[in-house]
Amino acid sequence: MWKEPLSPEAVEQNLKDAGCPGSFVEQFLACYGDCSPEEQLQLLYGQRRELLEQVHICQKKLDCLDYLRDQIRRGQTDREKCE
Repeated sequence: MWKEPLSPEAVEQNLKDAGCPGSFVEQFLACYGDCSPEEQLQLLYGQRRELLEQVHICQKKLDCLDYLRDQIRRGQTDREKCE
């Protein structure tokens, strides 16, 4: 079944909702009507990789906080056992 392509406005809103920087939104919109679907997908894959890297960076930060929190909790438990 054939689907009509998204309007440039809908594409722009979707990219903004995804947190894409303005420069990427402009780059993608310039390509949207003129580039092949493969080129468009390459741009999207690149942006996705960047977002995923940010997720991994944030996960490492969360892991550090969780480690510290767990160490503090263990310390509390160890002190309570000694009392």
